[in-house]
Amino acid sequence: MLRMYLAKKREGSAISMRKVADAVGIDVHHYQRIETGDVARVSFLILCKIAIFLDISLYELYRDESAYQAKRKDKWTDWDF
Repeated sequence: MLRMYLAKKREGSAISMRKVADAVGIDVHHYQRIETGDVARVSFLILCKIAIFLDISLYELYRDESAYQAKRKDKWTDWDF
């Protein structure tokens, strides 16, 4: 499940994944895994750095990441014990 809010913001600003990763201080492959949802939980500091670089407010970050996590949980409800 993609973190579409990150992908849309990044693509809308014509910024590459590499540029975001470099600005945040992480490997481009790690950023790609964050955006594609392969990394389910991202540290608060990394998410904040991404949000600052992409000009996403903390409110938007909270709202969009909360929605992402809720959808992710719904997707895996059958597997939760």
